[in-house]
Amino acid sequence: MKKLALTAALILASQTTWASNIACYSKSSDFRKTGEQYFELDNNLKVSIRNKNNIKAINKAIKGNWSGKIIETSCTGSDKRPKREVDRGTVKASFSSKNNSLVVARIQKKMATSKTSGGDKLEPLLRDNIFSLNTSKASIFSSNKIRQKVGAGSRLVERVLDLSLKGDTLVVNIDEYANGVFVNSQTLHLSR
Repeated sequence: MKKLALTAALILASQTTWASNIACYSKSSDFRKTGEQYFELDNNLKVSIRNKNNIKAINKAIKGNWSGKIIETSCTGSDKRPKREVDRGTVKASFSSKNNSLVVARIQKKMATSKTSGGDKLEPLLRDNIFSLNTSKASIFSSNKIRQKVGAGSRLVERVLDLSLKGDTLVVNIDEYANGVFVNSQTLHLSR
């Protein structure tokens, strides 16, 4: 019986360790470093030839269909009483690249906790709004920012992408910040 309990604990731990662990409404590292300059969108990065070549190699390697698990984390509630909601499910993903986005995924997900399903288009790495970028032939770590219209106003959205390819395993984590604070994430753990 102890062996069964230990096995169940290890399975649970392995399912949650690859989800984003950022505290709700905490400031992004870029916002902490730059202060009010964080909201200026004039200083976007020009992608180097080395980074372009690495991204091209990764896109070639990940192009096509994948399947696996997804964990979505979202923050709700007030600043003083944030509530972290976590939903898990299965996902099918198809990767490509388009003109305005360096990495594109169309996903079909079936979430177990919320009992919802549907499709999404993920564009975590936009060509024109990159503020930090570090690549290798098997990984991308980047941050991009865009302004999104919200009602009569707008908000600044920062997406931090951490993509890692190891053989036939692909892990994609996207952390999203609204006006500099963490609001949600998606983590996909995929295989062919």
